[in-house]
Amino acid sequence: TIIKMWRFTDIMILAIPLLAVYFCMNVQATGYYNPSLYMSTVVFPLAFAINNAYNRREQALQQLAFLKACAFNYHSCMRCWAPCVYGLHENFISENALIIVYLFRCLRRYLTSMNEDEKEFLLSQIYQSFSCLEYAVDLLRLCGIPPPSLTRPIHDLREMIGATERLRIFSDYRTPGSIKCFIRVVPVCVAVILAPYFADFGIKYRPAIAYATMTLFYSLMRFR
Repeated sequence: TIIKMWRFTDIMILAIPLLAVYFCMNVQATGYYNPSLYMSTVVFPLAFAINNAYNRREQALQQLAFLKACAFNYHSCMRCWAPCVYGLHENFISENALIIVYLFRCLRRYLTSMNEDEKEFLLSQIYQSFSCLEYAVDLLRLCGIPPPSLTRPIHDLREMIGATERLRIFSDYRTPGSIKCFIRVVPVCVAVILAPYFADFGIKYRPAIAYATMTLFYSLMRFR
């Protein structure tokens, strides 16, 4: 797990504070100031920003799970009722399943796409898929299924549409760039500022201790 937490970019950026510690040890630039003076002004905003980003992620995952549950319930209704209805073509169930699969593929591409033109096209395909699913429910009504029984798939469709729109909100209105910049830049800046503090360990004891403590400090600040 620890190995997976380290990315190549993290290793490259870690070289910056380590080089700062190396420079401070060579020029004998040590510091005896209290690191909490800098940590207290950084840790709380950083923790708030990370917590806000993870809350958005958890809410998005909940909406995705709810969307999948509603889709499964909708398809189960279609699969159970269709064999009992006369007048439906034999591919009704399979075509309905393919529409749901296509809907999820378009939604996945929409949520990960950064091209506005592509997202607009995918959104039209998503709405068209919902329209086809609603048409399938109305087709069952025309073939004799009592309307009160059809409230179940209609409710599932309404919940699917609502979950899709909420996922769109999470995708279109992402975490502000200023917060992302703060999370990525501040740990490096604080580590460089505290380089004289860690260089003092290397001068008093061993350089490896300074590098190890700086790596540990940066890891705790960087991983999220």
